[in-house]
Amino acid sequence: MKTLLTLITLMLLVSIGTFSLFAVPLAPENPYPANNATGVRLQDLRLSWSHTSGQWNQPFEYELDIRTVAQPITGYTYKFSVDGTHYYLSSGTATWTDAKTLATNNNWRLGCPYTESINNSMQANNEGVNTIIGLTDRVNEGTWRWENGRAFSYSRWRSGEPNDAGGEDFVGLYSNGEWNDYNGGGSHRYWIEVDGQDMHRQITGNNYFDLNCKLAPNTQYRWGIRATNLNGNGPWSTWYFTTGNDGSAPSSYPTWGTPNNEAGPADPLNPTLTWAAVDGATYYKLYVFRSRSRLGTLVAFINGHVYNKTTTTLNYADSKAAIEADGGHLVAINSADEQAMLPNDEHYWIGFTDAANEHQYIWNVGEPSGYTNWDITADRPEPNGQLTENHVIQRQTSRLWHDVSATSTLRSLSEYPADILDGVVVYGTSYSFREHKLPTNTLYRWIAVPYNEYGRPFFQSGQRSFWTTNSPGTAPGTISSAGISPANGATGVPINPTLTWNAPSGSPTEYYAYLGTNNTIGNAGNYTDFGVWNGHRYYRSNHGYDWHWTGASVQAQKDGGYLAATGSSAENNLFGSDQHAWLGGTRRPSAHLYKWTNGSPWSYTNWAAGEPNNTGGRQYHTLRWTVGTWDDHNDNALSRYLVEVAPNIADGARLTTNSYTPDLLRFSTTYYWSAVGSNNAGMASDTQRWSFTTADGKAINPSPAHTSIRVVTNKTFTWDAVAGASGYKFYLGTASGNWNLVNGEACPVSSYTYAGTLDPLTYYWRVETVTPLETVLSNIWNYTAYDYPQDEGVQIIAGTVMEVSGGSANDAINPDPMPPYPNPAAVPIYANTITMYGAGPWTITFTTDAALGIWYSYVTASWTIVHNAGGVITFEIPAGGKDIPEVPIALGDQTLPVVLSTFNAVITSQYFVHLTWVTQSESQMAGYYVLRALEDNLSSAVMVSPMIPASNSSQATSYHYTDQEVQNNQTYFYWLEAVEFSNTSNFFGPLSILVNNDGDVPPPQVDLVTDISRIYPNPFSPQTTIEYTLRSDSPVSISVFNTKGQLIRTLMNDNKASGIYHLEWDGKDQNGALCASGVYVIRMQADLKISTRKVILIK
Repeated sequence: MKTLLTLITLMLLVSIGTFSLFAVPLAPENPYPANNATGVRLQDLRLSWSHTSGQWNQPFEYELDIRTVAQPITGYTYKFSVDGTHYYLSSGTATWTDAKTLATNNNWRLGCPYTESINNSMQANNEGVNTIIGLTDRVNEGTWRWENGRAFSYSRWRSGEPNDAGGEDFVGLYSNGEWNDYNGGGSHRYWIEVDGQDMHRQITGNNYFDLNCKLAPNTQYRWGIRATNLNGNGPWSTWYFTTGNDGSAPSSYPTWGTPNNEAGPADPLNPTLTWAAVDGATYYKLYVFRSRSRLGTLVAFINGHVYNKTTTTLNYADSKAAIEADGGHLVAINSADEQAMLPNDEHYWIGFTDAANEHQYIWNVGEPSGYTNWDITADRPEPNGQLTENHVIQRQTSRLWHDVSATSTLRSLSEYPADILDGVVVYGTSYSFREHKLPTNTLYRWIAVPYNEYGRPFFQSGQRSFWTTNSPGTAPGTISSAGISPANGATGVPINPTLTWNAPSGSPTEYYAYLGTNNTIGNAGNYTDFGVWNGHRYYRSNHGYDWHWTGASVQAQKDGGYLAATGSSAENNLFGSDQHAWLGGTRRPSAHLYKWTNGSPWSYTNWAAGEPNNTGGRQYHTLRWTVGTWDDHNDNALSRYLVEVAPNIADGARLTTNSYTPDLLRFSTTYYWSAVGSNNAGMASDTQRWSFTTADGKAINPSPAHTSIRVVTNKTFTWDAVAGASGYKFYLGTASGNWNLVNGEACPVSSYTYAGTLDPLTYYWRVETVTPLETVLSNIWNYTAYDYPQDEGVQIIAGTVMEVSGGSANDAINPDPMPPYPNPAAVPIYANTITMYGAGPWTITFTTDAALGIWYSYVTASWTIVHNAGGVITFEIPAGGKDIPEVPIALGDQTLPVVLSTFNAVITSQYFVHLTWVTQSESQMAGYYVLRALEDNLSSAVMVSPMIPASNSSQATSYHYTDQEVQNNQTYFYWLEAVEFSNTSNFFGPLSILVNNDGDVPPPQVDLVTDISRIYPNPFSPQTTIEYTLRSDSPVSISVFNTKGQLIRTLMNDNKASGIYHLEWDGKDQNGALCASGVYVIRMQADLKISTRKVILIK
């Protein structure tokens, strides 16, 4: 029983320790380029993907397969593909020899059905004809070989074949799939096979793969990824992309900048390399390596790599091992240019092999295999190796390739990548080592190679140098937060700020600025935070389980970081000593070259004694032990991992002054930033990070202000300029959100002038701030346009400005006719009827040269005259009792001398006629006469009074006269003559009165008029009363219309007797809905007469 329990326990431990819960990895996802993408770049394409994994299904490596899809070939029909090789059937015919020549000249091969499956596919696709295939025994009679070099292990000879009748050294395929040897003289259609450009089955530990080659233009590629863990292979994910057109690569190398020092140790430990821009270059690849001796003899320095040849002959395995132990690898040849620069004085091993998958050749360093140089014209076309010929040599003199046995002893061509920076892509013309410090007193070589998506210049053997100082001194101190701007935690910061700080101690010669919106890692609960150091934030995973290096790398990227790249002892010491954890250093797929996954310089190492040693051949990745030393470790091992999160805007922008102006930022966003000083000794060790929040970007301080009023003729809108804005969009409408006047019209500055006509209405407007990154809408504002806004002067005629206080006013819409002036002959210089708004009382002030002004009250049915006093005429309009809000006004000269408000006649107790009148204002008046007649005819009237002198006051004045020369039972008619100093007269009247001393004096008779008498209150809310009179019995119809003449409601339609009536309107329309605020017209039709009055509904 004890033995059984021990066995069960052991099984559980093994199962859990290796994740063998039968959970293979999930399929990779989110490819770049996207599936079926077109116009994809040709040079240096990075294939990438993401992956979802957890404790049980995480991968420790990825397998990549990429190859071209079959392309159309003129004169041939594509039929099928097998393992990346495409098979075509010719349209025309040729002899066997001519068919081979055509194939060879085009870098194809005669089609070889070396398996039953391929033979069956040819039979199924041969269009019912006999065809030529790539099988021959012409070199050695009876020894059949395939033109593609495959082992001859499958055949399908027709019965009795081969028989070599008459020198039959070539093979044809019958339409039924059987083979026949023949003499090659007849012309037949023939099969060709074309290899797709491919990397076949490359293995990588990263979730990306860099194609450091140029792809074919306008070509479709198929590529697939699957992940592997200890439970097996996951499913393939397969995608397609098509490359774009070809173009011109940069034609030259840069004019070099600094440093270029080979004289002695003087350069910083974290140097900045600079060069001049090259026309046509969109990026550069930077190579930096230590100057040292290498195995063999120097051949060339080509685009950042050192090429040597060995002088000792070794077999393939020993050659490969010796070169890799020295930090290089067997050469990987990626183009004809590179091939031409290599020596051809001997046969040499190169790094091309199909040892892993027969006839699927790859470079053992992981480079793509888009270029080949096989000797396909040989009697036995290459590659022709059997199962023992799995490695490749470059032939002496011709440089053509042959596959040979690994046991051959030959010299080797080696390639040494740059051990510090190996082809790191740089967008710009400088590169700073920043926190990655190099050893002191060391000579380095470097070169920057210009690229664009079409390639690079012809190879150059030139290089630059720098030599790190032997006396670096002390690094700068940290920057004080007391002197930074914006201050830590500042808000409302413009999106185009300049960040500044005070210089720290230690005499920095340059600074590095860090800025981003990311302050923490995603899924922060799964990590232990080690804080900020030199602009980056550091973490260790804390999921509760461990990770393979590959799974850790992918998860770190998904959470917004990358496996930590430690560039100094200070950075390496950030992580404590309580957990082993993966770092981002890896030598996969490169044979013996470690790189950081984020492309940082491999400048600092902390290997434990005896490391790296690649025990077991699978120790590809870097593990940091608890004591801080490093070990190369198995890709299928499990551990925690260390993460570094860089800011996403400026990751160490190099500066020579203590200020930094970033590119335009975004509104309403919190940013985190820091700055670190640097000198020859390297960067400071700084743990600070500050923050600020940008303004919201909304336009403010509108003019007209929100809910304000202004004159309709002012159509210019302004607002405060928003810092960083590239322009604005303007919106204007008559309802909130209804931009029926201006809908997003662009304006480059913070103002807009409307070109159309504005009516006295309430308008709504807003502004949209525009930057290259975003747009932001302001609040919605409204204002009311008046012809005469309160407290705003409006020029009404030349030389005259009108200003209303106590409310606002508009020109009346469809006003009643102007009441007769006190002097019918008067011709004013300005006359208008205005509608008053607000509660009143109102003051209307005219700044004018006019001598006087008059205004009319419908309540008192009289004019009020006001004289000019110091260039100003002032009307005082009382509040209340203003049933009709329209006020007729006029300005003029002395032809408007008097405003008579009342003229009355009564019988005294002595039965005399007593006349009284009141003037509201007088100007240039001599006085008054009373005239009398026995009939309503002024021409028959006689003067019955002397001149009654006028007071010529601007205030109300009362006058009276008693006519004692009257007779009983007689009706008299009286007129009042107003006489000006200019002897001009105005007449008022007549008044009629009956003198009767036989009894009570009868009251004056009132004659009714069919009309709307008054509407009160006006303006109103929510209800108003309409008073109307009828002279005689009549049908009456009273309705409400809007100013467009549209019927709103019929209030009554009935027959009425003569008299005075009152009718109420509750402000609702025909459907019972409350009407909007505004001006409405009350229309009465009666006695064949139509009367109208305006009324204002307010809310």
